[in-house]
Amino acid sequence: MSLCISIFNTKGELYMAADSRESVDIKGITHVKNNNFEKIKCIHDKLIFGSGNSQLIKNIWYTFENQPDSSLEKLKKIAVEHNNYFTNFLGEKELKRNYLVDGKIMTCCLTIGVIDENGKPYIAYMDNMSDFKIQKHSPTMGLCQQLYVTGAKTKEARDFLMSMADNPNHELKDLFTKTYEYCADESIGGYLSIYCLYQNEIRRVLIEKIRDTKSLRYQENQYFYDLVNSHFVLAGHLEACTGTFVGKMEAGEVIGSKIKGGTLNINNNCIIDSNGYLTATGATITGKINATSGEISGDLDITGSLNGGYINGSTISTTQDINVGNNIYLNATTYDGKMIKFNPATFINYAGLIGMNVECDKDIKMYSGGSLNLQAYNNINFVSYNGGYVKLPYESYLGVVADSNQIIRKADLSNYLTSDDVYSKSYIDNNFASASHNHDSRYIRPYYTSNKCYIDYSESLNKLIIRNKNGDDVGQVDITAV
Repeated sequence: MSLCISIFNTKGELYMAADSRESVDIKGITHVKNNNFEKIKCIHDKLIFGSGNSQLIKNIWYTFENQPDSSLEKLKKIAVEHNNYFTNFLGEKELKRNYLVDGKIMTCCLTIGVIDENGKPYIAYMDNMSDFKIQKHSPTMGLCQQLYVTGAKTKEARDFLMSMADNPNHELKDLFTKTYEYCADESIGGYLSIYCLYQNEIRRVLIEKIRDTKSLRYQENQYFYDLVNSHFVLAGHLEACTGTFVGKMEAGEVIGSKIKGGTLNINNNCIIDSNGYLTATGATITGKINATSGEISGDLDITGSLNGGYINGSTISTTQDINVGNNIYLNATTYDGKMIKFNPATFINYAGLIGMNVECDKDIKMYSGGSLNLQAYNNINFVSYNGGYVKLPYESYLGVVADSNQIIRKADLSNYLTSDDVYSKSYIDNNFASASHNHDSRYIRPYYTSNKCYIDYSESLNKLIIRNKNGDDVGQVDITAV
Protein backbone atom coordinates (compact mmCIF):
# COMPACT_ATOMS: atom_id res chain seq x y z
CA MET A 1 0.00 0.00 0.00
CA SER A 2 0.98 3.65 -0.41
CA LEU A 3 0.13 7.08 0.87
CA CYS A 4 -0.72 10.15 -1.23
CA ILE A 5 -1.13 13.58 0.35
CA SER A 6 -2.56 16.45 -1.73
CA ILE A 7 -2.69 20.06 -0.50
CA PHE A 8 -4.27 23.12 -2.15
CA ASN A 9 -2.61 26.31 -0.93
CA THR A 10 -4.25 29.75 -0.81
CA LYS A 11 -2.82 30.64 -4.25
CA GLY A 12 -4.76 27.83 -5.90
CA GLU A 13 -1.65 25.71 -6.44
CA LEU A 14 -2.00 21.94 -5.98
CA TYR A 15 0.85 20.02 -4.32
CA MET A 16 0.78 16.22 -4.54
CA ALA A 17 3.23 13.92 -2.75
CA ALA A 18 3.91 10.17 -2.65
CA ASP A 19 6.52 7.79 -1.23
CA SER A 20 8.49 5.08 -3.09
CA ARG A 21 8.46 2.05 -0.78
CA GLU A 22 7.19 -1.24 -2.22
CA SER A 23 6.03 -3.91 0.22
CA VAL A 24 5.05 -7.57 0.11
CA ASP A 25 2.83 -9.68 2.36
CA ILE A 26 4.44 -12.89 3.59
CA LYS A 27 2.12 -15.15 5.57
CA GLY A 28 -0.09 -12.16 6.42
CA ILE A 29 2.83 -9.98 7.60
CA THR A 30 3.97 -6.94 5.59
CA HIS A 31 7.66 -6.75 4.67
CA VAL A 32 9.73 -4.10 2.87
CA LYS A 33 10.52 -5.28 -0.65
CA ASN A 34 12.42 -2.23 -1.99
CA ASN A 35 12.52 1.57 -1.69
CA ASN A 36 12.67 2.50 -5.38
CA PHE A 37 9.17 1.99 -6.73
CA GLU A 38 7.75 5.04 -8.50
CA LYS A 39 4.20 5.44 -7.14
CA ILE A 40 3.38 8.80 -8.73
CA LYS A 41 3.96 9.42 -12.45
CA CYS A 42 3.33 12.26 -14.89
CA ILE A 43 1.57 10.87 -17.99
CA HIS A 44 0.27 13.16 -20.75
CA ASP A 45 -1.26 16.18 -18.99
CA LYS A 46 -2.01 14.34 -15.72
CA LEU A 47 -0.18 13.40 -12.53
CA ILE A 48 -1.29 9.89 -11.50
CA PHE A 49 -0.75 8.27 -8.09
CA GLY A 50 -1.45 4.55 -7.79
CA SER A 51 -2.00 2.40 -4.71
CA GLY A 52 -2.68 -1.34 -4.54
CA ASN A 53 -0.89 -4.12 -6.45
CA SER A 54 2.29 -2.57 -7.84
CA GLN A 55 2.35 -4.64 -11.04
CA LEU A 56 -1.31 -3.85 -11.73
CA ILE A 57 -0.57 -0.11 -11.37
CA LYS A 58 2.41 -0.41 -13.73
CA ASN A 59 0.29 -2.12 -16.37
CA ILE A 60 -2.39 0.58 -16.18
CA TRP A 61 0.24 3.31 -16.50
CA TYR A 62 1.93 1.64 -19.45
CA THR A 63 -1.30 1.13 -21.40
CA PHE A 64 -2.54 4.68 -20.73
CA GLU A 65 0.83 6.16 -21.69
CA ASN A 66 0.65 4.50 -25.11
CA GLN A 67 -2.88 5.77 -25.88
CA PRO A 68 -3.52 8.97 -27.85
CA ASP A 69 -6.65 9.60 -25.75
CA SER A 70 -5.61 11.11 -22.39
CA SER A 71 -9.09 11.67 -20.97
CA LEU A 72 -10.18 10.48 -17.52
CA GLU A 73 -12.82 8.27 -19.18
CA LYS A 74 -10.10 6.46 -21.15
CA LEU A 75 -8.02 6.02 -17.99
CA LYS A 76 -11.06 4.58 -16.21
CA LYS A 77 -11.72 2.08 -19.02
CA ILE A 78 -8.10 0.88 -18.97
CA ALA A 79 -8.14 0.54 -15.17
CA VAL A 80 -11.36 -1.52 -15.22
CA GLU A 81 -10.00 -3.92 -17.86
CA HIS A 82 -6.69 -4.54 -16.08
CA ASN A 83 -8.29 -4.84 -12.64
CA ASN A 84 -10.87 -7.38 -13.87
CA TYR A 85 -8.13 -9.51 -15.40
CA PHE A 86 -6.10 -9.35 -12.20
CA THR A 87 -8.94 -10.25 -9.81
CA ASN A 88 -10.24 -13.07 -12.03
CA PHE A 89 -6.80 -14.52 -12.31
CA LEU A 90 -6.02 -14.28 -8.61
CA GLY A 91 -9.30 -15.64 -7.27
CA GLU A 92 -11.41 -14.65 -4.25
CA LYS A 93 -9.37 -16.64 -1.74
CA GLU A 94 -6.08 -14.94 -2.58
CA LEU A 95 -7.75 -11.54 -2.81
CA LYS A 96 -9.18 -11.82 0.71
CA ARG A 97 -5.89 -13.08 2.10
CA ASN A 98 -3.71 -10.30 0.62
CA TYR A 99 -5.91 -7.33 -0.33
CA LEU A 100 -8.53 -7.03 2.42
CA VAL A 101 -8.59 -3.48 3.87
CA ASP A 102 -11.24 -2.55 6.50
CA GLY A 103 -13.43 -5.45 5.35
CA LYS A 104 -13.17 -4.51 1.66
CA ILE A 105 -10.95 -5.83 -1.12
CA MET A 106 -8.75 -2.99 -2.36
CA THR A 107 -6.58 -3.83 -5.38
CA CYS A 108 -6.31 -0.48 -7.16
CA CYS A 109 -6.97 3.16 -6.32
CA LEU A 110 -5.90 6.11 -8.49
CA THR A 111 -5.52 9.73 -7.39
CA ILE A 112 -5.10 12.01 -10.41
CA GLY A 113 -3.96 15.63 -10.48
CA VAL A 114 -5.66 17.39 -13.42
CA ILE A 115 -5.41 20.93 -14.83
CA ASP A 116 -8.65 22.12 -16.46
CA GLU A 117 -9.02 24.25 -19.57
CA ASN A 118 -8.66 27.41 -17.48
CA GLY A 119 -5.31 26.34 -16.05
CA LYS A 120 -6.72 25.53 -12.63
CA PRO A 121 -5.82 22.24 -10.94
CA TYR A 122 -8.21 19.76 -9.33
CA ILE A 123 -8.12 16.20 -8.00
CA ALA A 124 -9.87 13.19 -9.55
CA TYR A 125 -10.17 9.88 -7.70
CA MET A 126 -11.28 6.36 -8.68
CA ASP A 127 -10.86 2.87 -7.13
CA ASN A 128 -12.04 -0.70 -7.60
CA MET A 129 -14.29 -0.56 -4.53
CA SER A 130 -16.53 2.04 -6.27
CA ASP A 131 -16.20 0.39 -9.71
CA PHE A 132 -13.80 3.18 -10.68
CA LYS A 133 -16.42 5.91 -10.49
CA ILE A 134 -14.67 9.23 -11.22
CA GLN A 135 -14.85 11.62 -8.26
CA LYS A 136 -13.62 15.22 -8.66
CA HIS A 137 -12.42 17.55 -5.91
CA SER A 138 -11.73 21.24 -6.51
CA PRO A 139 -10.48 23.74 -3.92
CA THR A 140 -13.14 25.72 -2.03
CA MET A 141 -12.46 29.41 -2.46
CA GLY A 142 -12.02 31.54 0.65
CA LEU A 143 -10.53 28.75 2.78
CA CYS A 144 -6.91 28.29 3.86
CA GLN A 145 -4.98 25.16 2.93
CA GLN A 146 -7.17 22.18 2.00
CA LEU A 147 -6.01 18.56 2.49
CA TYR A 148 -6.82 15.31 0.63
CA VAL A 149 -5.33 12.00 1.78
CA THR A 150 -5.69 8.73 -0.13
CA GLY A 151 -4.16 5.28 0.07
CA ALA A 152 -2.94 3.60 3.26
CA LYS A 153 -3.06 5.01 6.82
CA THR A 154 -5.28 7.88 5.69
CA LYS A 155 -6.76 8.52 9.17
CA GLU A 156 -3.34 8.67 10.89
CA ALA A 157 -1.96 10.95 8.21
CA ARG A 158 -4.99 13.27 8.24
CA ASP A 159 -5.00 13.60 12.03
CA PHE A 160 -1.26 14.36 12.09
CA LEU A 161 -1.61 16.96 9.32
CA MET A 162 -4.47 18.68 11.13
CA SER A 163 -2.44 18.90 14.32
CA MET A 164 0.41 20.54 12.42
CA ALA A 165 -1.84 22.88 10.46
CA ASP A 166 -2.78 24.66 13.69
CA ASN A 167 0.82 25.88 13.95
CA PRO A 168 1.28 28.79 11.51
CA ASN A 169 5.09 28.46 11.70
CA HIS A 170 5.12 25.19 9.76
CA GLU A 171 6.09 25.55 6.11
CA LEU A 172 4.37 23.54 3.38
CA LYS A 173 7.43 21.31 2.96
CA ASP A 174 7.38 20.44 6.67
CA LEU A 175 3.76 19.28 6.43
CA PHE A 176 4.79 16.64 3.89
CA THR A 177 8.16 15.51 5.32
CA LYS A 178 7.03 15.23 8.96
CA THR A 179 3.77 13.45 8.07
CA TYR A 180 5.58 10.81 5.98
CA GLU A 181 8.15 10.29 8.75
CA TYR A 182 5.30 9.83 11.22
CA CYS A 183 3.49 7.30 9.00
CA ALA A 184 6.58 5.46 7.76
CA ASP A 185 6.41 1.66 8.13
CA GLU A 186 6.90 -1.43 5.91
CA SER A 187 4.48 -0.06 3.27
CA ILE A 188 5.23 3.68 3.42
CA GLY A 189 8.72 5.14 3.15
CA GLY A 190 11.71 5.24 0.83
CA TYR A 191 11.85 8.58 -0.99
CA LEU A 192 9.39 11.48 -0.91
CA SER A 193 8.47 13.11 -4.24
CA ILE A 194 6.46 16.38 -4.25
CA TYR A 195 4.90 17.83 -7.43
CA CYS A 196 3.23 21.19 -8.05
CA LEU A 197 0.34 21.68 -10.54
CA TYR A 198 -0.49 25.22 -11.56
CA GLN A 199 -1.33 27.17 -14.75
CA ASN A 200 -0.95 24.24 -17.23
CA GLU A 201 2.38 23.16 -15.69
CA ILE A 202 3.33 20.04 -13.73
CA ARG A 203 6.78 20.10 -12.11
CA ARG A 204 8.55 18.16 -9.37
CA VAL A 205 9.73 20.48 -6.63
CA LEU A 206 11.29 18.04 -4.14
CA ILE A 207 12.68 14.56 -3.78
CA GLU A 208 14.35 13.43 -0.56
CA LYS A 209 14.73 10.35 1.63
CA ILE A 210 12.06 9.65 4.24
CA ARG A 211 13.56 9.03 7.67
CA ASP A 212 12.53 5.71 9.24
CA THR A 213 11.74 6.00 12.93
CA LYS A 214 10.65 2.39 13.57
CA SER A 215 12.13 -1.10 13.27
CA LEU A 216 11.14 -2.62 9.94
CA ARG A 217 10.74 -6.13 8.58
CA TYR A 218 12.49 -6.66 5.27
CA GLN A 219 11.84 -9.40 2.76
CA GLU A 220 14.52 -12.03 3.29
CA ASN A 221 14.45 -15.72 2.43
CA GLN A 222 10.74 -15.41 1.71
CA TYR A 223 8.41 -15.41 -1.28
CA PHE A 224 5.65 -13.34 -2.87
CA TYR A 225 3.23 -13.59 -5.78
CA ASP A 226 3.27 -11.51 -8.96
CA LEU A 227 0.14 -13.04 -10.36
CA VAL A 228 -0.49 -10.33 -12.95
CA ASN A 229 2.50 -11.73 -14.85
CA SER A 230 2.02 -15.27 -13.47
CA HIS A 231 5.22 -14.97 -11.42
CA PHE A 232 6.04 -16.67 -8.14
CA VAL A 233 9.07 -14.98 -6.57
CA LEU A 234 11.11 -16.81 -3.94
CA ALA A 235 14.09 -15.22 -2.22
CA GLY A 236 14.93 -18.28 -0.12
CA HIS A 237 15.12 -22.05 -0.52
CA LEU A 238 12.58 -24.04 -2.56
CA GLU A 239 12.38 -27.73 -1.73
CA ALA A 240 10.06 -30.16 -3.51
CA CYS A 241 9.89 -33.90 -4.14
CA THR A 242 8.99 -33.51 -7.81
CA GLY A 243 8.25 -30.73 -10.25
CA THR A 244 7.56 -30.02 -13.89
CA PHE A 245 8.57 -26.88 -15.80
CA VAL A 246 6.87 -26.60 -19.18
CA GLY A 247 8.28 -23.18 -20.07
CA LYS A 248 11.57 -21.37 -19.68
CA MET A 249 13.53 -21.55 -16.43
CA GLU A 250 16.16 -18.94 -15.57
CA ALA A 251 18.62 -19.36 -12.71
CA GLY A 252 21.95 -17.95 -11.60
CA GLU A 253 23.08 -21.46 -10.61
CA VAL A 254 21.57 -24.93 -10.97
CA ILE A 255 22.94 -27.71 -8.74
CA GLY A 256 21.81 -31.32 -8.86
CA SER A 257 23.09 -34.89 -8.89
CA LYS A 258 21.16 -35.53 -12.12
CA ILE A 259 19.79 -33.17 -14.77
CA LYS A 260 17.48 -34.86 -17.25
CA GLY A 261 15.98 -33.27 -20.33
CA GLY A 262 15.88 -33.13 -24.11
CA THR A 263 18.57 -30.50 -24.61
CA LEU A 264 20.73 -28.10 -22.61
CA ASN A 265 21.61 -24.70 -24.07
CA ILE A 266 23.76 -22.16 -22.20
CA ASN A 267 23.55 -18.82 -24.04
CA ASN A 268 24.17 -20.62 -27.37
CA ASN A 269 27.81 -21.10 -26.29
CA CYS A 270 27.42 -24.62 -24.90
CA ILE A 271 24.74 -26.94 -26.30
CA ILE A 272 24.05 -30.57 -25.46
CA ASP A 273 21.43 -32.18 -27.69
CA SER A 274 19.15 -35.13 -26.94
CA ASN A 275 21.73 -37.58 -28.37
CA GLY A 276 24.42 -36.39 -25.96
CA TYR A 277 26.43 -34.42 -28.52
CA LEU A 278 28.21 -31.40 -27.06
CA THR A 279 28.75 -28.24 -29.12
CA ALA A 280 30.75 -25.49 -27.42
CA THR A 281 32.64 -22.37 -28.47
CA GLY A 282 35.49 -23.20 -26.09
CA ALA A 283 36.51 -25.37 -23.16
CA THR A 284 39.02 -25.32 -20.32
CA ILE A 285 39.49 -28.84 -18.93
CA THR A 286 41.83 -29.44 -16.00
CA GLY A 287 41.14 -33.16 -15.60
CA LYS A 288 41.43 -36.22 -17.81
CA ILE A 289 39.46 -36.73 -21.05
CA ASN A 290 38.45 -40.31 -21.83
CA ALA A 291 37.09 -40.87 -25.34
CA THR A 292 36.96 -43.78 -27.80
CA SER A 293 37.43 -41.51 -30.80
CA GLY A 294 37.64 -37.84 -31.74
CA GLU A 295 38.38 -35.31 -34.45
CA ILE A 296 40.04 -31.88 -34.31
CA SER A 297 39.77 -29.82 -37.49
CA GLY A 298 41.89 -26.86 -36.36
CA ASP A 299 45.20 -26.39 -34.54
CA LEU A 300 45.98 -28.28 -31.31
CA ASP A 301 48.45 -26.72 -28.88
CA ILE A 302 49.88 -29.06 -26.23
CA THR A 303 52.25 -27.73 -23.57
CA GLY A 304 52.71 -31.11 -21.91
CA SER A 305 53.13 -34.63 -23.31
CA LEU A 306 51.11 -36.33 -26.04
CA ASN A 307 50.86 -40.08 -25.52
CA GLY A 308 49.21 -42.49 -27.91
CA GLY A 309 49.45 -45.88 -29.56
CA TYR A 310 48.95 -44.35 -33.01
CA ILE A 311 49.04 -40.77 -34.30
CA ASN A 312 47.40 -40.64 -37.72
CA GLY A 313 47.39 -37.62 -39.99
CA SER A 314 48.65 -36.20 -43.27
CA THR A 315 51.21 -33.90 -41.65
CA ILE A 316 52.79 -33.51 -38.20
CA SER A 317 54.39 -30.07 -37.98
CA THR A 318 56.50 -28.82 -35.08
CA THR A 319 59.32 -26.33 -34.47
CA GLN A 320 60.59 -28.36 -31.49
CA ASP A 321 62.52 -31.60 -31.10
CA ILE A 322 60.84 -34.98 -31.54
CA ASN A 323 62.18 -37.72 -29.27
CA VAL A 324 61.26 -41.25 -30.34
CA GLY A 325 61.74 -44.02 -27.80
CA ASN A 326 61.44 -46.91 -30.29
CA ASN A 327 61.21 -47.26 -34.08
CA ILE A 328 59.90 -44.93 -36.78
CA TYR A 329 57.89 -46.73 -39.50
CA LEU A 330 57.11 -44.75 -42.66
CA ASN A 331 53.86 -46.37 -43.74
CA ALA A 332 54.48 -50.02 -42.92
CA THR A 333 52.43 -51.25 -45.91
CA THR A 334 53.75 -48.97 -48.68
CA TYR A 335 57.43 -48.02 -48.77
CA ASP A 336 57.92 -46.56 -52.23
CA GLY A 337 58.53 -42.80 -52.22
CA LYS A 338 58.51 -42.32 -48.43
CA MET A 339 61.27 -40.06 -47.21
CA ILE A 340 62.83 -38.16 -44.34
CA LYS A 341 63.36 -34.66 -45.78
CA PHE A 342 65.67 -31.99 -44.35
CA ASN A 343 65.14 -29.53 -47.22
CA PRO A 344 63.97 -29.96 -50.84
CA ALA A 345 67.46 -31.11 -51.96
CA THR A 346 68.47 -33.11 -48.87
CA PHE A 347 66.60 -36.25 -47.92
CA ILE A 348 66.68 -39.96 -47.19
CA ASN A 349 64.18 -42.17 -48.94
CA TYR A 350 63.46 -45.70 -50.07
CA ALA A 351 62.73 -45.67 -53.80
CA GLY A 352 61.30 -49.07 -54.55
CA LEU A 353 63.57 -51.11 -56.87
CA ILE A 354 66.35 -48.53 -56.67
CA GLY A 355 66.71 -49.13 -52.94
CA MET A 356 67.78 -46.75 -50.18
CA ASN A 357 68.76 -43.30 -51.41
CA VAL A 358 70.60 -40.51 -49.54
CA GLU A 359 70.78 -37.20 -51.41
CA CYS A 360 72.29 -33.91 -50.32
CA ASP A 361 73.16 -30.67 -52.12
CA LYS A 362 76.22 -30.22 -49.83
CA ASP A 363 78.98 -32.45 -48.41
CA ILE A 364 78.01 -35.59 -46.50
CA LYS A 365 80.22 -36.41 -43.55
CA MET A 366 80.22 -39.73 -41.67
CA TYR A 367 82.19 -39.98 -38.45
CA SER A 368 82.68 -42.94 -36.20
CA GLY A 369 84.49 -43.01 -32.88
CA GLY A 370 85.23 -46.66 -33.64
CA SER A 371 85.18 -48.53 -36.90
CA LEU A 372 83.07 -47.54 -39.89
CA ASN A 373 81.93 -50.67 -41.72
CA LEU A 374 80.44 -50.64 -45.20
CA GLN A 375 78.90 -54.03 -45.98
CA ALA A 376 77.02 -55.16 -49.05
CA TYR A 377 75.74 -58.46 -50.39
CA ASN A 378 77.02 -57.40 -53.82
CA ASN A 379 79.29 -54.52 -54.88
CA ILE A 380 80.21 -51.31 -53.10
CA ASN A 381 80.33 -48.67 -55.86
CA PHE A 382 81.86 -45.19 -55.64
CA VAL A 383 80.47 -42.97 -58.44
CA SER A 384 81.18 -39.30 -59.17
CA TYR A 385 79.04 -37.51 -61.76
CA ASN A 386 81.46 -34.56 -62.13
CA GLY A 387 84.77 -36.45 -62.60
CA GLY A 388 85.60 -36.42 -58.90
CA TYR A 389 87.56 -39.01 -56.98
CA VAL A 390 87.67 -41.03 -53.80
CA LYS A 391 90.09 -39.20 -51.54
CA LEU A 392 91.75 -40.45 -48.37
CA PRO A 393 93.74 -38.21 -46.02
CA TYR A 394 97.54 -38.66 -46.12
CA GLU A 395 97.72 -40.71 -42.91
CA SER A 396 94.79 -42.95 -43.90
CA TYR A 397 94.76 -46.22 -45.82
CA LEU A 398 92.56 -48.96 -47.16
CA GLY A 399 93.01 -52.30 -45.45
CA VAL A 400 94.13 -53.42 -42.03
CA VAL A 401 96.88 -51.74 -40.03
CA ALA A 402 100.22 -53.56 -40.14
CA ASP A 403 98.66 -56.35 -42.17
CA SER A 404 99.64 -57.90 -45.42
CA ASN A 405 96.13 -57.20 -46.68
CA GLN A 406 96.53 -53.42 -46.60
CA ILE A 407 96.66 -51.73 -49.99
CA ILE A 408 98.14 -48.34 -49.27
CA ARG A 409 99.91 -47.12 -46.19
CA LYS A 410 100.58 -43.43 -45.61
CA ALA A 411 100.33 -42.51 -49.25
CA ASP A 412 97.83 -41.43 -51.86
CA LEU A 413 96.47 -42.45 -55.20
CA SER A 414 97.35 -39.49 -57.37
CA ASN A 415 94.36 -39.69 -59.68
CA TYR A 416 91.91 -42.49 -59.60
CA LEU A 417 91.82 -46.24 -59.65
CA THR A 418 89.81 -48.06 -62.33
CA SER A 419 88.93 -51.70 -62.16
CA ASP A 420 87.18 -53.95 -64.63
CA ASP A 421 87.35 -56.98 -62.42
CA VAL A 422 88.53 -56.53 -58.86
CA TYR A 423 88.84 -60.29 -58.49
CA SER A 424 91.29 -60.85 -61.41
CA LYS A 425 93.20 -57.63 -62.18
CA SER A 426 93.66 -53.98 -61.33
CA TYR A 427 94.93 -51.03 -63.34
CA ILE A 428 96.73 -47.99 -61.95
CA ASP A 429 96.77 -45.21 -64.53
CA ASN A 430 99.55 -43.33 -62.72
CA ASN A 431 102.43 -44.50 -60.49
CA PHE A 432 102.24 -46.50 -57.32
CA ALA A 433 104.32 -45.50 -54.31
CA SER A 434 104.83 -46.25 -50.65
CA ALA A 435 106.44 -44.22 -47.89
CA SER A 436 109.92 -45.09 -49.15
CA HIS A 437 109.15 -45.13 -52.88
CA ASN A 438 107.73 -42.59 -55.27
CA HIS A 439 106.41 -42.47 -58.82
CA ASP A 440 107.03 -40.00 -61.63
CA SER A 441 106.14 -41.33 -65.03
CA ARG A 442 104.69 -44.84 -65.08
CA TYR A 443 107.48 -46.70 -63.34
CA ILE A 444 108.31 -48.32 -60.04
CA ARG A 445 111.27 -46.78 -58.27
CA PRO A 446 112.52 -49.09 -55.50
CA TYR A 447 114.94 -46.58 -53.96
CA TYR A 448 113.48 -43.16 -53.87
CA THR A 449 115.95 -41.50 -51.54
CA SER A 450 119.13 -42.68 -53.29
CA ASN A 451 117.56 -42.29 -56.73
CA LYS A 452 119.95 -45.03 -57.95
CA CYS A 453 117.66 -47.04 -60.24
CA TYR A 454 114.11 -47.74 -61.28
CA ILE A 455 112.12 -50.31 -63.29
CA ASP A 456 110.50 -49.31 -66.55
CA TYR A 457 108.37 -51.22 -69.07
CA SER A 458 108.93 -51.27 -72.83
CA GLU A 459 105.82 -52.15 -74.75
CA SER A 460 107.68 -52.62 -78.05
CA LEU A 461 110.16 -55.03 -76.49
CA ASN A 462 107.61 -56.50 -74.09
CA LYS A 463 110.32 -56.39 -71.45
CA LEU A 464 110.97 -54.87 -68.08
CA ILE A 465 114.02 -52.58 -68.27
CA ILE A 466 116.18 -51.77 -65.29
CA ARG A 467 117.62 -48.27 -65.62
CA ASN A 468 120.18 -46.34 -63.61
CA LYS A 469 119.72 -42.85 -62.31
CA ASN A 470 120.68 -41.40 -65.71
CA GLY A 471 118.07 -43.50 -67.49
CA ASP A 472 120.59 -45.85 -69.04
CA ASP A 473 119.47 -49.45 -69.74
CA VAL A 474 121.46 -51.62 -67.37
CA GLY A 475 119.40 -54.79 -67.67
CA GLN A 476 116.26 -56.31 -69.20
CA VAL A 477 113.77 -59.00 -68.16
CA ASP A 478 111.76 -60.91 -70.75
CA ILE A 479 108.16 -60.84 -69.55
CA THR A 480 107.27 -63.83 -71.70
CA ALA A 481 109.84 -65.85 -69.93
CA VAL A 482 108.51 -64.68 -66.58
